[in-house]
Amino acid sequence: MQLLWYRDDRIAASPQTWDQMIGMAEALGAKGLIEAQGERYEGLTVFFISLLASAGGHLLNDRGEVDLAYVLTSRALAVMNALATSPAADPALSTADKDQARLAFETGKASFMVNYTYVWASARQDAPQVFRHMGWARWPAVVRGQPSRVALGGLNLAVAAFSRHPQQAFAAAACLADADHQRLAARVGGLPPFPSAICCSRPCTPPRSTPRRPSTVTSRWRSATPCIRCEPSIRTVT
Repeated sequence: MQLLWYRDDRIAASPQTWDQMIGMAEALGAKGLIEAQGERYEGLTVFFISLLASAGGHLLNDRGEVDLAYVLTSRALAVMNALATSPAADPALSTADKDQARLAFETGKASFMVNYTYVWASARQDAPQVFRHMGWARWPAVVRGQPSRVALGGLNLAVAAFSRHPQQAFAAAACLADADHQRLAARVGGLPPFPSAICCSRPCTPPRSTPRRPSTVTSRWRSATPCIRCEPSIRTVT
């Protein structure tokens, strides 16, 4: 699941729509770049599907058939075109995947990025000067007043039918997915746990070494790792 990441030392509040974000980025000039996934891989598919869903459309109908409404699909494509042709687009947009976008944001040259939650932990470790001014918000809307909807990501663990060690493989998968290891992945890797009971069974409090300061997204204190269930600004992202 992606969020909008932005430099809270460069803007007063997070943009609500893609059009607003592009306008804000252009106004910032050289430091107003927007990082996104434009490479022809799954990331571009996720980008389009998220824009389409945010516009109110869908790719498949209930029968699994392609069902692209012209007006809604055009709205999604119009956002992609607006970003690609804007001076705020990173020149490397057409070859950027999620990690290239992450690394570009960590240089400090960009002010906005749509990406997954692991970028929070990455910046905390590798780009502390950027991390200090790293805010997050809900993915921008396509239509003002209509909440955005993003494609769900995740990790599927399975045991092959022809595995030589199926019991051990299943035990390893169960270990990775248990509550303690999901908490560890959230704390260290910035990956939100899936079951709400895991996420909310313990308060999302920052480590003592992390200064506590108000988030520009809401009036609540910013947590060490964004929690999709404890932060009201991003609770209903999907």
